[in-house]
Order: sequence, then C-alpha cells, then structure tokens
Amino acid sequence: ERTTSVNSFQMGGYGNNTGIQLRGLEKRYSTVYIDGVKMSDPSSPDNSFYMENIMKDSIERIEILKGTQSSLYGSNAIGGTINIITKKGKTGNHSNVEVGTGSNNSKSLFYSLDGANEKINYYLGFNRFLTSGISSMNHNDEDDKYRNEGVNGTFGFSFNEAFKIENSLRYINSDLKYDEPSASTTDVNNRSDNIEGTYSLKLIHDKNKFKNTLSYNKTYIERAVTSSTNTYTNYFGFRDAVNLLGEYNFNLDNKLVYGIDA
Repeated sequence: ERTTSVNSFQMGGYGNNTGIQLRGLEKRYSTVYIDGVKMSDPSSPDNSFYMENIMKDSIERIEILKGTQSSLYGSNAIGGTINIITKKGKTGNHSNVEVGTGSNNSKSLFYSLDGANEKINYYLGFNRFLTSGISSMNHNDEDDKYRNEGVNGTFGFSFNEAFKIENSLRYINSDLKYDEPSASTTDVNNRSDNIEGTYSLKLIHDKNKFKNTLSYNKTYIERAVTSSTNTYTNYFGFRDAVNLLGEYNFNLDNKLVYGIDA
C-alpha cells in the first residue's frame, strides 16, 4: 500500500542500498525500529540504517509515524519513525513452506513454525534467498550476486492477566557483489559480507490504570567490505539499551506517559 509523504529508493538490484525518506527529508532524519530495537548502520557515514537485508516473510506489519517524533524516538526522528513488527504465533500449531523462483536465477525458500495457547505464543521463521542479480552500472555487464540467509523468532509467556514476558530475535547473514560508481575501476573484487543481529526482552505489567514495560535491547551489526583493489575494511556497530516506558490513564481522554533509558 502507498502512503503520502513517503519516498522509497533502491540503488540497484537485490542487496543494494534500500531506504525510506519521510516528509522530503534526508534518510538520516528517519529512525528505524524492529520489534522495539533501534537500528543503525556503522558502515554508513551518518549511521543511518538501510533496509536491503530485511526479508518480508516474517513481517507482521509496518507502522510509519510521519512528522517529528524526537520526544519518543530520539533526535534523528525529525522526519518520522518506521516501526517494523515481526510475526507472533497464532492459536493452535502451524507450519508453512514457501518456495519461489524468478528472473536472474533467483531462488527463495521460507519455512516457519508457530503456535499459541492461553499461556504461550511462539514463532520461528527461516529464510534463504539467492540471485545472480543485475549490474547496477551501465559501464559493465557483471552481475551483482546476492545471498541472504536469516532467522526470526518470537516467544511470549503470560504469567497472569497482568504480567507477561516477550522475546524477539533476528539474525541475518548476507553477501553482496557490488559495483563502484566509476568506469575506471574493475568491480570483480567488490564485495560486502554482512551480519545483523538483534534481541529484545520485554517485561510488561498492565493492571488497572497503569501499564509499565521494562525492556532490554541488543543490536550487533558487522560489515566486511572488499574494495576493487582487494583492500578489506571492517565496520562494527553494537548497542545495549535498557528502557522503562510507562503510562497512567486518568480516563479515556487523558493519560500520563513517562520513561527512562540507558
């Protein structure tokens, strides 16, 4: 579906930089969260997070908050915030297999398990995607190969009606052959090997007029980049965060929201 004030771009085929801009502002003014975990990319000059390695199979929904969100999501959220929420288990026990093929020798495989009852819900999804790709530049016809392998999982447990625990885990290992924007270089050696991992643990207490969420979020991103001259550069980014977000509802129209983070 389309929405106003949103611009998406992709700089080539699968695996090349893919981003979303909000309200006409540059990419760095929009923050991205996956299951409540703030994302960032240590290999980008402004630490912006690009979404080329996110596969859609395990996504439940995407929320786009347009306009200044800095009071809740930090100083970079001037254009807005993108919240990506992954799937949770549904009542019963289920499994799903999806196999696909496409142009440029593209192949995809996705398998998931999920289930839920009154106390527990779980979801586990595995994906593998391969493609020979296309050339991103017009000065060569070398295909930009791309591989993406990952796992997404969630687990929730309700102790009682007021107290529950939620976990989410995401891990992706991807590899991209890419082009440099210069006809004077050879692109045979250009390669980016990437690892992305996030984990979120939430303790949620919701009773009467109070709702409090204590969460621990962990992010780890690694980029191993090989240039046209066969020079290696490694980029590492990691974040550990503890957050408390609470609200007190005076009535249906008024509430107090408070929080701290480290």
